[in-house]
Amino acid sequence: MKKITRYINLLISNSPALVIFLAMLIVCSFVLSPLHSLLDKLLFDTVQQEYGKALNWSSILFIVFLYFAYNLGVYVIFRAKDFISDYTQIKLNASIQKKVMAKINQITYDKYEDNNFYNYLTAIEREINDGNVLSIFVNTMSLFGALLSIVYLSCIMLSLGIIPMLLSSVCCIPGFIHQATFGKKNWEFNTSKIPLQRKTLYIFSLLSSIDSYKENRMYDTFDHYKKKYSHLFNEYYEELKSFNLKNCWKGIIMATIHSLGTVSVIAYAYFQAANNRITLGDAVLFVGVTQSIYNYIQNVIYYIGNLNETVHSVDNLLSFISDMEDENTSKPVEKQCADVFIELKNVKYAYPNMENNILDGIDLTIHQNEKIAIVGENGCGKTTLAKIILGLYHPKEGTVKLNGVDLNEVKQETRYATVCFQDYFTYSFTVRENVAFGNIEKLYDDNSILNAIKMSQLEFDIFNHDMEKYINKEFDTKGIVLSGGQAQKLSLSRAFLFDKGLIILDEPSASLDVITENEIFESTLALMKDRAAIVITHRLANVINCDTIIYLENGKVCEKGTHDELMKLKGKYYNLFSIQANKYKAKA
Repeated sequence: MKKITRYINLLISNSPALVIFLAMLIVCSFVLSPLHSLLDKLLFDTVQQEYGKALNWSSILFIVFLYFAYNLGVYVIFRAKDFISDYTQIKLNASIQKKVMAKINQITYDKYEDNNFYNYLTAIEREINDGNVLSIFVNTMSLFGALLSIVYLSCIMLSLGIIPMLLSSVCCIPGFIHQATFGKKNWEFNTSKIPLQRKTLYIFSLLSSIDSYKENRMYDTFDHYKKKYSHLFNEYYEELKSFNLKNCWKGIIMATIHSLGTVSVIAYAYFQAANNRITLGDAVLFVGVTQSIYNYIQNVIYYIGNLNETVHSVDNLLSFISDMEDENTSKPVEKQCADVFIELKNVKYAYPNMENNILDGIDLTIHQNEKIAIVGENGCGKTTLAKIILGLYHPKEGTVKLNGVDLNEVKQETRYATVCFQDYFTYSFTVRENVAFGNIEKLYDDNSILNAIKMSQLEFDIFNHDMEKYINKEFDTKGIVLSGGQAQKLSLSRAFLFDKGLIILDEPSASLDVITENEIFESTLALMKDRAAIVITHRLANVINCDTIIYLENGKVCEKGTHDELMKLKGKYYNLFSIQANKYKAKA
């Protein structure tokens, strides 16, 4: 009950007036419903009294008018309830999505390496879309209204006798127990199938995404994906069918038991009428009341079962957004750090569910104005190290300090670095936004945005010198579709817009030609002379002028020094550089 109260309080805090009005409409809809049986009694009693006489048409027409007023009132209430429910759901979804977005902003990037976290997010997304918070409120109020109606109708049933009422009520107990347990089982089943549903959605996205379409077309993999999709869907379908059939037979047995009780009460009512112990209108009333009680008890069973299910499901959502308050345990570091000194001591890191460390005992210092290159073979931990320095990953051992403060104690909103990742992202927004996301405070600073575009050597004329031009055609058919090299330059301009602290370039030239790549590296190092910079690249010709070159191997610093020092050492770096240099000489 405490949980339900908590969820309803969340709803009321979002739209108090709408929620109160919706509650009144729900209760009214249940209160009005039993009136139909009373109108039936009134009509039959009137006709029976006038039987064999001239009908009093005024009385009949009055009853017909009451039917009309009743049906109109019920229609208006139900339409108003649906309208208010839809409007409240829209407002509630927007409010919850804002809370979820705020919470996601507080989540450490490490969690995105954990598959269980994706299942958790999928469950939360489904709970938002299903409208479960509002469902809890609607089901609670509907349960209250149904119970009121049952009490009212039971009082009417008592006039027929205590035995029919008890018979009808007792026959509902098995169904009540079944529905109450089914709700929890249904939630547990759906939750257990989230990984399977994620796989089917992923395969569907591969078939429908423009990013994977060209390879699917060239490699003719569509049939393979369709088979995988069909296999996963059939697996889910068979388990769902088995689950539903098992519960369906139980439901049929419970419904049969209750139907026998209902039929017994109806037969008893007409028997009493046939023996003139009650009027025909009373018999019709009791039949209607019996059926209504049956329906309301079924509704109560459904509402309780649904509440049981939705309360469990919304637990995921509310536990996710509940802990959003800032505990103020962070150390006071300026919001944007112009000067940085970063120190890593014995840093070790392993990905979730992995035993081996991807980084194993890294010691590194990064001084203001220092230019550092991190090189090594694929999988040696270069990008992982960059994410540790950026605070995206948190080491399982060792410390990372920013200006003497442990990075775990620095407020998340503190900005001390910018980055261009190798897996850059292009947003289906305007040119202005795509660049300004690098430093959102400069969203309307045209000079800074143009300067960042110039530094990345992106040709601004491809946008017709219009910052409001959309990238991609997802939301604007006149949008610009960029080539791979242009998209990478756009990502670089985003990184260049933040002109303080540390800049990290993680394979920023993978989609660029050699000449443009060399020009960007040279201009970047020249323009960043007053800033700390880290360059991660496989092309060693670009790092010759760096102050320090770090060669990683198996997550450890294998070699460290200037280009000249490492060449004299004739170790790993020397061998890799020589291989690349010889390839260029051979081509020349």
